[in-house]
Amino acid sequence: MSQSTIHITFELPPKSLPRFYKALKTLQEHVIAEPECVYFNCFELPKQPGKVRIVEIWNQDKKWRKEIQARKSYYEPFMRVVEALETRPKKVEALQPIEGFYFGR
Repeated sequence: MSQSTIHITFELPPKSLPRFYKALKTLQEHVIAEPECVYFNCFELPKQPGKVRIVEIWNQDKKWRKEIQARKSYYEPFMRVVEALETRPKKVEALQPIEGFYFGR
């Protein structure tokens, strides 16, 4: 079974973060309920106020995420909030693991 990681970086006005986090929490509840989602976390970049990164790890490949997962209706309300708030378009990075380097506890 393949595994993939996605990093999504948002740039938002710092004052809008509470609204963003509220929408993200709702989205997170749906995403982590998916059996294919093995990790979900959110990070702030301390030296860059308003810059937030979501990290997700899925036990499916990029094609599955794009064709199946990304089409789930629960993304729409979150994306409407993001589009209203973001100061720059979100940056999405899909990563594939390199065999032989994985370590996890």
